[in-house]
Amino acid sequence: MILVYVRHGVAMDRDAFAKHCIEGGIDADDELRPLTLDGKRKMKKNAEGLVLGLHTFADSKSGMAKPKPLIVSSPLIRAVDTAGILARAFGKAKPKPDAVTETLAPGRSPKEFRDYLYDLIHSRPGRTHVNTIVIAVGHEPSLSTSIGWWMIGKEKSRFPQKKGAATCLEIGNALAAGEARLLWSLPPWALRALAKSTSQSG
Repeated sequence: MILVYVRHGVAMDRDAFAKHCIEGGIDADDELRPLTLDGKRKMKKNAEGLVLGLHTFADSKSGMAKPKPLIVSSPLIRAVDTAGILARAFGKAKPKPDAVTETLAPGRSPKEFRDYLYDLIHSRPGRTHVNTIVIAVGHEPSLSTSIGWWMIGKEKSRFPQKKGAATCLEIGNALAAGEARLLWSLPPWALRALAKSTSQSG
């Protein structure tokens, strides 16, 4: 199975969001903090680069030219918005994640997401570990901790992710900690450069 972790795009500053909520008389819940307009614009380009990267990888590995990943997201608005941008880039009918899970929320353990992932794959007809690509949108430091857990079996934040970055892992059929293989990790500027090079060559 291919698992791609994506950190949400650039969101509104916490203090600015709190001020906006106070002035509007609404609840300043950090879970509702949205992407900025610039964050959405950059994430759209990041998504284009990710589509190209996954298409190229899947084609070389399995001959599947246009993979259809499952896109799952943390329930926080900035992650859901990011997942929606990814869904649109991959040509899904609706610009929203295929599933939303609390196991990708800040502070949750990698094993919780692993168990959720196992159940998710087995609940989808025709899906197996071998032919499934999952994109998981979440937050730091949970993402870097999760990547460490999959690769070395320890919950240590050794793989920090910038906003909008993507890291691709190959997960064994047992979905076991410490057995994943790092395929690639791209910061946001590299994803945008990939998208730009494709548009220029076309």
